[in-house]
Amino acid sequence: MKTISKIILASFALVLLFTSCQKKASDVPFMKEDDNFSVDCMAQRKNINFFAPAAWTLSVDSDWIKPDRTSGPAAETHYSYTQVTFAISYNKGEQRVGNITINCGGKSANIAITQEKCGFAYFDPELLGGFTTGKESTATVQIPYVKASGEEVVVVSGTVEGAAAAGLSIKEDKYSLSVAEITEENPKGILYLSIPVVGTPTVSGDITIKLSIDGKAQAPVSAKVAPSGVTVGFPVFWNFNFYNGTASTAGTNATEAANYIKDANYCFWSTANTYNAEKNWKGYYKDWSNKGAILTIQIAGTPTYGYGQGHCYSKGMVLNDAFVYIVPVENLVGGQTIVYSSGTAASGSGPAFYAVEYSQDGTNWILAEGSHKETAFDGSTTGDVHIVVPNWDESVAVQYNEMLSNEDDGNSGFYTIRFKLDPSINIASGNFYLRQRISVDMRRSRATSSIAATGSERLKGKITIALDE
Repeated sequence: MKTISKIILASFALVLLFTSCQKKASDVPFMKEDDNFSVDCMAQRKNINFFAPAAWTLSVDSDWIKPDRTSGPAAETHYSYTQVTFAISYNKGEQRVGNITINCGGKSANIAITQEKCGFAYFDPELLGGFTTGKESTATVQIPYVKASGEEVVVVSGTVEGAAAAGLSIKEDKYSLSVAEITEENPKGILYLSIPVVGTPTVSGDITIKLSIDGKAQAPVSAKVAPSGVTVGFPVFWNFNFYNGTASTAGTNATEAANYIKDANYCFWSTANTYNAEKNWKGYYKDWSNKGAILTIQIAGTPTYGYGQGHCYSKGMVLNDAFVYIVPVENLVGGQTIVYSSGTAASGSGPAFYAVEYSQDGTNWILAEGSHKETAFDGSTTGDVHIVVPNWDESVAVQYNEMLSNEDDGNSGFYTIRFKLDPSINIASGNFYLRQRISVDMRRSRATSSIAATGSERLKGKITIALDE
């Protein structure tokens, strides 16, 4: 839009020069840049340019359009123009039209401004966090919203109902809404109201959280209160089978796509959204199960990201870079069995081998059971391997760019890894870390060692981390 405005302004200046060559300002006719234009519902400023060979005045027929001045002198030169800035208010209602009238040297001109209707809306609430008997709640209900004016102050009230509701409540309070910045990572400008669920549950079982905003009921949120000592936080999953190939749209399967909460808010596959700079964790996806887990990439270099039918991918990963999962858990201890299901593929110059490792601090990693050894094509590296990316015949089908069947047969690139946790693992409340690390410097094509930074690494199908109970 800025580029277009600059082009229009440059064209307007050229017209002035062309029509006013070797003339006095008073000899050049009155001209304006626009006849009409449209803006969205948000509060904003708009510049209007015109050439005034004589003293000018302007008037506006709508109180939501406010000029920074309403009169001025004639242009000083035959090639200068006048610019007036108009403050346009946020539109809380339907589409509206306002008119600006400019009078100059006995002539008048009208400019119409159309402002689109308000698109303010709430989306269905999401629960972040969980509940355990005897433990004070830190869970919140997140209510997504778009296109607020930033002036709204709303009253949120609610109840916690169900067999395990004792000890939990929603505190009625006032909340201020904000204006979102539209970015590539958040193109719809979705923000969240964060409503705490307070108290300490005393019994386990089902609960339903019901919220109202300014007296209007929102969609209820169902949850469970876990017994004390029970491991919570699993399963978590990311289902790329229903991902249609862009950064901000879920797929067309209604059942699964409904779990991909509101487009780009769950996808920050961008170097602009570093999850942890110290650990080189760059870009991230929130899990589709709404348990607060994160999928990110541990990469020393600068990645680029992509999307396709049934998969997400990055470019730039080389030896020892990894896909990393961060899963908030409670009461996870050594001896329990983790089940990791992963669909993995690569371009021909991408990596062929991965190891699966886990940690309770994100720094000290333990190799999962069940690995074997692989050696690079040139013998330069040997590493522990759990996942072998199939070397498909691309002359038959470019399978690395297709959806997977999620059949655990090795030929599809889909693997299920089961492993018992080391006795040192003891997480009362915190994060469990799992990573799929490139462990041998060899390409998927098997033609050479030295993985290319321009190759792609792809996660495909439904990725799941679960507890084997």
